[in-house]
Amino acid sequence: MDTLERQAADYIYSQAQPAQWAVYLASAGRNDETIEFAKTAYARTPILDRPRLLDAWGIALSQSNKFRDAIPLFSQSIAIDPQYFPAYTNLMDAENAIGHEEIGFRVGQQMEQAAGGRPGRAKEAYYVNVDRLTWNLEAERAALVANRDAANDAFFDQATAVAELDALLHDPESVHLDLATATAKNRSPDSKALEHYAQGLVALDFDDLPGAENEMSKFHADLAGC
Repeated sequence: MDTLERQAADYIYSQAQPAQWAVYLASAGRNDETIEFAKTAYARTPILDRPRLLDAWGIALSQSNKFRDAIPLFSQSIAIDPQYFPAYTNLMDAENAIGHEEIGFRVGQQMEQAAGGRPGRAKEAYYVNVDRLTWNLEAERAALVANRDAANDAFFDQATAVAELDALLHDPESVHLDLATATAKNRSPDSKALEHYAQGLVALDFDDLPGAENEMSKFHADLAGC
């Protein structure tokens, strides 16, 4: 397909499926485009699709480190459809990012109530922030592995996140296997940073202080560049 045909196809798709188009843009890391598109597309987006559009809009803002701007969008997504569970976990992410862990935890409780308990209608992967706040690492890992194997998350690099958890659980063999078998699918800007963090924790487990310092320096450098 040549450039003009592609542009025409993209335009038609964006007009016919604005929420899905916003998800596509955000998952591709095209944050500025997502934000501008969502602003203009919201009014013509069917009400049932607005939670997804708002969620993608909020994700683009979060990926741009504009967490405070993202929070009202995630909250509005939930207000329109309390059963749209991805918005809860993204709201938790945003609240945690600005140091509001207690608020993030309460959002998790609201999701559990809306889902009819746990396990319930919300996927276990949506509880990873709650599990991290309560330091239930085994539950967090199980949820991420299930989500990774289902390959159904457009935004999240589960493989590297699992490697980080295995490092926190002091399982270096699993860390190496996680990273060796990871694919490029759903790589986020902070994936490389998280790899260095996991490898730094492994180095600490082996009392390799120079190696740990080197990996953590790379972690901070990569994180600063995200």
